[in-house]
Amino acid sequence: MVALTTMRWWVALPGPDESLGSLVARAAAFFECDAGWLWANLLEGRTDIDMDDPPAAVLVRLARATGIAARALQGHRLADAPGLLARNARSAYCPVCWAEQGGEVPSQQRSWMGCFRTVCEVHGAPLMAWRPHKRAVPLPLPSFDQTDRDILELIDRFGRTLEGALVHGEPWPEDWKGDAMAARTMLLRVCFNYDAEAHFAPVSDVVATRALRPFIHGPLRIIDSKKRVCWEDFRRIADPAVRRAALWLVAWRVMPGLEDRFRPGWFRD
Repeated sequence: MVALTTMRWWVALPGPDESLGSLVARAAAFFECDAGWLWANLLEGRTDIDMDDPPAAVLVRLARATGIAARALQGHRLADAPGLLARNARSAYCPVCWAEQGGEVPSQQRSWMGCFRTVCEVHGAPLMAWRPHKRAVPLPLPSFDQTDRDILELIDRFGRTLEGALVHGEPWPEDWKGDAMAARTMLLRVCFNYDAEAHFAPVSDVVATRALRPFIHGPLRIIDSKKRVCWEDFRRIADPAVRRAALWLVAWRVMPGLEDRFRPGWFRD
């Protein structure tokens, strides 16, 4: 049997903003194997190299496997940073993009991998968490009324503003409470359980409208107490619905003058 390291990976060219990890995942779908296994096979057993940001020597090896010039692949690298999801949590996808592609695995965009990103920049659709071997969210998406759309826009705007302040050093809005670091700390406190015993995290109390519930919710299980929480814990939250709920809850506490229709947990229909 010919080793996969010497085989050509039958995979289409990466899209304009597609990550290298997404390229590997699409190749793995062709071989009907796990992306991590295919990546380790390419690297002769190594599992410590980030497939989104491989060093030059590994990029050359990937180029040989895919038949795509290393120079062309170079522009799809994504260096790890605090503002990005952890390597194993980068599963966000746009259901509209997935439907348009018509493939088995959605092409994942680098712009979806930020900790504070919750919508697709192309379609404006809320991002979802890709779960292998499960059906994607059926289209069309639920019909959102004006309040639904306004809530999604509010969460996206708050997330982008927080990202701008924390990652890019942009100014914090003068009329918002606290500062970016205080909002960051609040995100951790609503996402994890600080009680002495196992309990639901505060973000689990968030309740959205019926149409938004698949897209905004907290963890659906009791979690153990966590006395010390660091930013890496938030980076490991793969489901955009949970991060979206947390951003909404913090936005409600930080942004003054919001109407009651923006209150997390207001809806009980």
